[in-house]
Amino acid sequence: MKNKETIAVSACLLGHNCKYDGKNNKNSTVLELCENCTIIPVCPEMEGGLPCPRVPSEIVGDRVLTKEGEDVTKAFRDGALKCLEKTKEEKVRLAILQSCSPSCGVNEVYDGTFSGKRIPGSGVFASLLKENGIRVLDSFSIRKSTEEDFDRIMELYSEARFFMAEHGNPNQWGPTAWPPESLIHSDIKNGKSYVCLYRERIVAVFYYDFGKDIESTYRTIADGRWKGPYTYGVLHRIATDHSIKTAGRFCIEWAFSRCGNLRIDTHGDNTVMQDLLESMGFSRCGTIFVEEDDFPRFAYELFVN
Repeated sequence: MKNKETIAVSACLLGHNCKYDGKNNKNSTVLELCENCTIIPVCPEMEGGLPCPRVPSEIVGDRVLTKEGEDVTKAFRDGALKCLEKTKEEKVRLAILQSCSPSCGVNEVYDGTFSGKRIPGSGVFASLLKENGIRVLDSFSIRKSTEEDFDRIMELYSEARFFMAEHGNPNQWGPTAWPPESLIHSDIKNGKSYVCLYRERIVAVFYYDFGKDIESTYRTIADGRWKGPYTYGVLHRIATDHSIKTAGRFCIEWAFSRCGNLRIDTHGDNTVMQDLLESMGFSRCGTIFVEEDDFPRFAYELFVN
C-alpha cells in the first residue's frame, strides 16, 4: 500500500474496545498492512450513539434489530452517515472493515436469527461506502504456511486450475498441473508460502519474497522495461477459493505494504488477474518468460515513487 495513503479502518481492528461486548477484534495483519498509512478509525455504531457494551444487533430485512427486538436502524444509519462524511473529508479511497458486522460487513452479514449463520450481504456502513465509490476490503489475516496446511493449499491450486479453464485461461497452469507438490513443500520449508484466512478458514495462498534482483526470470524483459528499483517484492502462485471475492486483492495489498515495490506476472489469457492488477494501479511493463512452459507472461509492477 502506498506510503501515507489515507484509509479508513474499523476501529475494533485497530484494538479499540468498541465491539458490542466491550472488547475488540485487533488484527495484526491489518495493522501491518496499514503501517505506513494515515489511518482514520471508524466505528459507525459508536458514532450513532449506541453504548459500549451493547446488545448485539443483526440486519433483518431493511431494518437493524437487537437480539431483544429493539429497532436500532436509525442509530446505525446516523453513525454510517457521520463516518461517511469523515471519510470524504479525509479523501479516503479505501476502507478495511470488520467482517460480518451489521455496520461493516463487506461480503457477508449474519442472517438476522442470531444463530451465527452468515449470508451474502453488506453492512449499513459498508453499503454506503460502496454507493459513494469508496473501495472496501474485508478483514483477513495472513500467516506463513505450514505443512499442516499442505492439503488445503493443493485444494486451492486444483480449484484455481478449474476456475482458469472455465474463464478462458486453460493453459496457464492446466497442462502442467502447476504448481507441483515438490515446489509447494519447498516454498513452505523456505518460509516463502503464505495463507490468507477469513474467520480462521484458509481462503487463499501465495508465494512472496523480497530482495535485490531476486527473480531470475525477471532479469530479461521484452517489449518494455521495469520502471521501479531493483530491490522489490515478488508475488507468485496466488490462488483463492473465490468464496470471498476480495481475498486476492487483500493478499496483493498486503504484499505491497511490505515492500513498496511489487512485481507480478500473469498469462496473457488471464484477464481476471489483469483486470484486478490494473484496477489496483499496476503498470504493465512488458513480457517475461517462465521455466514451466513456453507461454509468455505479462509483467506488472507497482511501486512508490
